[in-house]
Amino acid sequence: VQLAAQPTRTSTGRVITITLLTTDVNKLKQETQVATALSNTFASFSSLLIKDMAARSVQRVASTSAVQAAQFITDSTRPTLLNFDFNLNSGVLTLVFDETINITSLTLTDVVLQSNQASRTVFVQLTGGTFPTTTHLDTVSVTLSAIDLNEIKRKAVCTQANDCFLAFSRNLVSDVFGNNVNPTA
Repeated sequence: VQLAAQPTRTSTGRVITITLLTTDVNKLKQETQVATALSNTFASFSSLLIKDMAARSVQRVASTSAVQAAQFITDSTRPTLLNFDFNLNSGVLTLVFDETINITSLTLTDVVLQSNQASRTVFVQLTGGTFPTTTHLDTVSVTLSAIDLNEIKRKAVCTQANDCFLAFSRNLVSDVFGNNVNPTA
């Protein structure tokens, strides 16, 4: 995976630490055969990566002779839902996470749409729907089942932005390393 953006670099002598941008991390997480363990984490780079104190460029490392990582730390950070959109006309619920999630772990029955943030006085617990076949995304658009959409309309949940709240447990979805999402409550 080639990095799309300029990462942050810090150097302490002979060690260079590169902090990847979120877009690049998500791109890596979408590749299930790359950077998931020490055995499949390698780096290649051009001579433009860095220069030494005498302004000489580092020696290029081609992808055919990539260098294996010396250490690999598995992702242990739980994904977080950043925001969501719901279209009452089309019945599409769009969930935006802070990192790539494993869509095959998505459990729609864990989602509750409610008219009040603090309580479930008027709510609909979803029973199903359809979602993309792409397995690793940070934004997922789900088409709710006709039964759920009709129930939402019957109960008048999510008729406007100030009466549309989402609740779910840690079982809603996990990331590609199996870390469950941060729950809403």
